[in-house]
Amino acid sequence: MATSRLKWGNVIPWTNGTGSGGSTKLSGSIQATLERAGVLTVDTVDGGVGEIDVTGVHVLTAKAHETTEAIKAGQKVYWDPVNARVDKTVASGLIYIGHAEVAKASAATTCKVRLDKFTGEGNRVLTIAATGATTLSLYDFSSGGLLLVLAPNTAAATLNLPTVLDVPVGALLRVRKTTADAAAVTIDPAGSETIAGSATHATIDADKDTALFINTGAAWILVDSEIA
Repeated sequence: MATSRLKWGNVIPWTNGTGSGGSTKLSGSIQATLERAGVLTVDTVDGGVGEIDVTGVHVLTAKAHETTEAIKAGQKVYWDPVNARVDKTVASGLIYIGHAEVAKASAATTCKVRLDKFTGEGNRVLTIAATGATTLSLYDFSSGGLLLVLAPNTAAATLNLPTVLDVPVGALLRVRKTTADAAAVTIDPAGSETIAGSATHATIDADKDTALFINTGAAWILVDSEIA
């Protein structure tokens, strides 16, 4: 038997970093690290250290009462932190948590979820009707890659990025415009961070324009682009 084991790997420490007298996080809630999400095993006060269970199958509250929300066995599922429930449809800010262990009927209010690492999601694909401002979440990059499709992009738009410190180093961002609307999208990194060496990137403004960026941990670097 190995004598080097410190603890079994099904639970890992998790710190409640709510801050400034924030709320206690309750046992059974979904919490996340940089690598994966899990189920908190004990009530954890603000600033306290608890543990999250990151393996196995858990019965979680799920979106219900809509025929479109039936979930197939093995289908990827996401945690909606705003509504505190499982959803099958990816959207910005949702947290990838794993796969449905068994099928969930549309009216069911729970889903049996086999937990998984963020990398199990594969590249996230989001389609955004890009007008106005859209703020992306660090969880949109947790798998290591995000393809952002602008359809339609009928007016000037801004994409606000999370800080590079919250995004995995090496994470890729591909932005592609798919309509002929003559409207530009401005990609705006957090704070004073830069993208392609500038404060913003605003050259994606024609049909099929695309650009690929990588997070170095200090900035977003332009890898390649095709601009009409």
